[in-house]
Amino acid sequence: MKILITGAGGFIGSTLLVNLPKNYEIICLGHSTDYDKLKEFIGDNVKLVEGEITDENFVDELMKGVDVVLHLAGIGGTPVCLKDPVKAVLTNVQGTNILVNSAIRNNVKRFIFSSSYIAYSVFKERELPFTEGMSLEPDDFYGALKATAESSVANFPNFIILRFSTIYGYSLGFGAQLESFTIRIIQSACNEGIIKIPGSGNQKFDLLHVNDLCEAIKFLLRSDIRSEIINIGSGKPISINELSLVIIKVFKEEFNKNIKVVNIADENYKEWPDHWMSINKAEKLLNWKPKISLYEGVKNTIKKFLK
Repeated sequence: MKILITGAGGFIGSTLLVNLPKNYEIICLGHSTDYDKLKEFIGDNVKLVEGEITDENFVDELMKGVDVVLHLAGIGGTPVCLKDPVKAVLTNVQGTNILVNSAIRNNVKRFIFSSSYIAYSVFKERELPFTEGMSLEPDDFYGALKATAESSVANFPNFIILRFSTIYGYSLGFGAQLESFTIRIIQSACNEGIIKIPGSGNQKFDLLHVNDLCEAIKFLLRSDIRSEIINIGSGKPISINELSLVIIKVFKEEFNKNIKVVNIADENYKEWPDHWMSINKAEKLLNWKPKISLYEGVKNTIKKFLK
């Protein structure tokens, strides 16, 4: 199988790449500064290519002979997107559209797209858990970009849309998504001995370790599943306060370090309602379920930061 992976030098992509079977022929498209480091972990079956997904002619050349596109590239999270909204639209929407059209022209068998449960909504009160049959009602910039990109992907004959929950962890040698809330509070605990919680901390969200996510993608690549939208998450909610208690427990039991929680006032912070997803469909179609406990995931992430 020949796979074109976009964003392979990123947090999720690099974690996946070093764990994929060596019998896949893999082309990685990106412009990550981690490519030099990535070369230490990959085999001869992987070709790293520097370039942009918005370059239509370049994408067409890479797409020749490809069986599956795994589209992981994109600018993630509303705060990051708002720093350069034009680039965010070009990358997340136009880039996705270019890839889809090129895949259609080149008779690619499947197109797998990494979306987000943020596309369901962030600030609206909705029935929980989110299920794949629910309408998308994005109410922030990043969610709107993902929902728009999904509409392009749905034009592909054999598409797979994966709606990821909040992903955390520390990939093999490539770091973590430092802008994510979970990683920020782990970093703060490591560096300052403090967990800073804005608001009440009672709001709940869906948290999944990156290694569990990669296992789901590996199951999907081995399958013949087509034309499906699948939630990939933990399948259960956890509050910010509950996450903080786990972090405190890990530091005490594993590293003999006491961590304090500090509630901070932030006039710019908007507390969201609970949001989490059903993963019944993923469990059934992929024969997959998360295996890494929050305790183990947090412990392994902290170990990386304390190195």
